[in-house]
Amino acid sequence: MTFWQILSVVLFCVLTGSYTWGMRGTIIGGERGAMLPGAALALALLHAGGSVPVASAFPMAVSIGAAGMFFGGSQTYGETIGMTRDEDRFTRLFARVGLAVKGAGWFGIFGGLFGLGVGAMAGRLALWETILFVVLLPVVKWMGILLLNTPYSPKKNKFPKIYFSRSRFEHWGGIAFVVLYILAFSFVKKEWLAVLMTCAGFLFGALGFVLGNGCQNYADKHLPASWIGGWKWMECVFGGFGGMGVALAWCLFYGSAVRQYAFEITAHSGAWAPFSEKTNTLLAFVWLILLALYSARYLFRPDKGIGKELMRLEDLFIWPVFCYVPLFLGFTGNAFFGQLFSSFILVYTLAERITYGDRKRYDAVGGAGVMQGVLFVLASAILAVQLFTRVQFSAYMLWFLMLSVYLLAELYIAMDPVHLPARVRQSGSVPAVLSALGSHRSWLLYACVCVTVLLIWGKSYFTI
Repeated sequence: MTFWQILSVVLFCVLTGSYTWGMRGTIIGGERGAMLPGAALALALLHAGGSVPVASAFPMAVSIGAAGMFFGGSQTYGETIGMTRDEDRFTRLFARVGLAVKGAGWFGIFGGLFGLGVGAMAGRLALWETILFVVLLPVVKWMGILLLNTPYSPKKNKFPKIYFSRSRFEHWGGIAFVVLYILAFSFVKKEWLAVLMTCAGFLFGALGFVLGNGCQNYADKHLPASWIGGWKWMECVFGGFGGMGVALAWCLFYGSAVRQYAFEITAHSGAWAPFSEKTNTLLAFVWLILLALYSARYLFRPDKGIGKELMRLEDLFIWPVFCYVPLFLGFTGNAFFGQLFSSFILVYTLAERITYGDRKRYDAVGGAGVMQGVLFVLASAILAVQLFTRVQFSAYMLWFLMLSVYLLAELYIAMDPVHLPARVRQSGSVPAVLSALGSHRSWLLYACVCVTVLLIWGKSYFTI
């Protein structure tokens, strides 16, 4: 790749990471919110360089990218950020070390799993190796948590020896162990792209979180309240830096590794797929059943009876449904599942969050039921199309869906068009209503600019 091609890819991924991370922190959050930047960056990376065989595997890569970014969402960092403003200098420094550790793990896992996943789709892993790798992921994660994040008992004033919060249970140890596990596995398999992607994600994730926090603290202290808020500065800078790191690693290894992957994917007549088409379809339906069981808790009252029991089982289902099963099916080249997951799950997750998540925020919006219904209808329509017609969304169609649906939902929630006329009458003008949004107004403007640029740029970027 030439210098200008690399620069173009890096800028595209910086803008992608910045916008999607800002949106993640605005509308969903947690592990499921992190799937949006993971999916978007995976789609952007796979099309960087213009390799048709590599880019054709984008449905599986999107599921791997979303699942890879899911890991970091289990980390708590709010109190760590608060500690960076402590009066004690050592506490501030220690908190920044904590942010570096958490940011490094977040993008390190994403980079490593994405790189390893591309190798898997090129046929570099045996089926038993893929099964073993995925099965050991939760084991390694919990080993790290047990060794580095326990004991934890606030009532008894017992906390881990290395603790970057004040009162919350941390998972950074499990994330760190997963990073080391990915590196060790990649070294053994000589998957140097995965090694480089892990290291780049680790380094730029660490820098991004620390620099993002520096921008956050500066903005909160020195910039007017009408500017983008400090927290949003942090998210956008962090996502942009992480996107920069994995994009640089991908581009630098493009000539020596990715072209070889393209040759191997072509030799397999597509991404490596050890299972038959019928088996792949069956596995995709098994995943749908797990998703249905995970979602069944919403049909019952959460405070009594079966609903209460299902709520307790949420953590049992959330990781297989959104992380481990998608990783395995992505690694094994399950194209049907990839098409299903990449086009359906991000819309479904958004609908689920707005309908059953922060009820105080979303139910207060005028026409909330209509908005929620539209999102569920859209998700159901996408699911039906995939199940009954097997129509594959193009990369750009998927890109358009990822960016626009989240932005339109956020604009609707922020502007509340049903109540807007009354708000205009009460405040006297539309500018006054917009001014009342404060820093959120600037974030919405930034998001609109990012999406506009990415959609226009994406028309040529995803044309291969």
